[in-house]
Amino acid sequence: MWFYGHGFGLRAWRSHGVKAFLLVGALAGCTAMVSAQQPVAAVPVVQAPPLVADGEFAAAGFAPGEYLVRAGQSIGPWNVDLGNVGLHVGQVAVPGPGMNVVDLNGNRGGSLFQTLQLQRGTTYTLRFLLTGNWRTNPTTPRRVAVLFGLQRQVFEVQPPADWSFENPQWQVIETTFTPSANAVGLRFSSENPGVPDGAMITDVEVLPPPVAPGPLDAEPIPLPPDLDDYVMDRQKAVLLGKALFWDMQVGSDGRTACATCHWHAGADIRTKHTLNPGAPGSQFGHQTDLGAALTAKALAGFRGVNAQMRPEDYPFHRFANPLIPGDEPGFVNRGNPVIFDTLEVHGSAGVKKALFNGIVPGSAVDASLPAADDLFSIDGANVRQVTGRNAPTSINAVFFDRTFWDGRANNYFNGVNPFGDLDPDARVLKADASGRMQRVRILLRNASLASQAVGPVNSSVEMSWIAREFPDVARKLFSLRPLALQQVDSTD
Repeated sequence: MWFYGHGFGLRAWRSHGVKAFLLVGALAGCTAMVSAQQPVAAVPVVQAPPLVADGEFAAAGFAPGEYLVRAGQSIGPWNVDLGNVGLHVGQVAVPGPGMNVVDLNGNRGGSLFQTLQLQRGTTYTLRFLLTGNWRTNPTTPRRVAVLFGLQRQVFEVQPPADWSFENPQWQVIETTFTPSANAVGLRFSSENPGVPDGAMITDVEVLPPPVAPGPLDAEPIPLPPDLDDYVMDRQKAVLLGKALFWDMQVGSDGRTACATCHWHAGADIRTKHTLNPGAPGSQFGHQTDLGAALTAKALAGFRGVNAQMRPEDYPFHRFANPLIPGDEPGFVNRGNPVIFDTLEVHGSAGVKKALFNGIVPGSAVDASLPAADDLFSIDGANVRQVTGRNAPTSINAVFFDRTFWDGRANNYFNGVNPFGDLDPDARVLKADASGRMQRVRILLRNASLASQAVGPVNSSVEMSWIAREFPDVARKLFSLRPLALQQVDSTD
């Protein structure tokens, strides 16, 4: 028989058991994920330069405003060779920071280009955002010719009813080209000659054909390069992490483990009692000004607890054409509107809502006080809460740069919470030469699994009664036999 905490030490970071539990437990979980492979130092990722230089027109060096750029002048690496174009800096709503917009009609039609270095005979994808400037001639379609070497295509946009600089209604244009030479010109030219205010473009990119990745077992495992500064024995850390991942005694109810939501191919396949009505306007849902109204609508249409999902229930969010990207109302109009939305999420069932009231040494169930749950209850009796997102797979998660659907589990582990270097106040205890504990800041690179591991354990929806902390978890587990309530294969 062995017990949690026995034989699992930290090096100079070792503190009293409950103090060290958070750091070693998270790192153990991270290490356990890669126990089947040979750990190696992380390999730096070399990011290939974009094939189009400054496709966002961000490096133009202009202050906010509107500029007329004439033939013979340039916007960064883009050369204007015919007529003139307009450059809008900070005037037109764009999807990302630092983007500017080029109007291919300054006060008349214009053209701009740059030369790309590509591979002859290879098919590339050209993608850009397109709309029009309808300050003048508000009923006239805007047209742009795209020349990729000797290949030419023309695209047209119709004037939308509610167009404005604040609501430009960008359309995503995507097409393919195959250059006949290694050096090839990419040109955007107005097809509305002699008038001001034409087609507007931004976010231009050329993408090479996708390359199928090789097998992951041939890839180096991106562990923290300084992991041995914190973990004395990797093999024992693997054992601890595996036990923590599978042991349902970790949950406040003594019935909920990390593996509860990650046991089937690393994910959650439960189909009953899996609905959450909080996607629109919720903490992790669509962050819009309509959040309160959408939440009220979602609650009104909520199918309730214990609903059994069926294949025909999916998808919850449907577009007219399910095979292509859909519209983003008020921002990008792709001609593919939303036709149905249940305003629900297929989440993962966690624990009942309750207030933490201390541990009971030797018991897998934490003491609790009642807490009313108006949403996840039946006739006043609380049932398991359901998360606002479905559990992502844990398979191959060691290769994730960030973890969780929104990426909030940072690549850097700060020893305290999922937020890595975004939390400047996170501190752990380190023993100095005299044995006294000092609060210090740490950042372990390539450790998003450790950042993730410190989130769910004390989540009051996923695994914990409200207000439980990691020292409470440590004290509880020190008094328990690992996996005592579960069957374990004798060869494991």
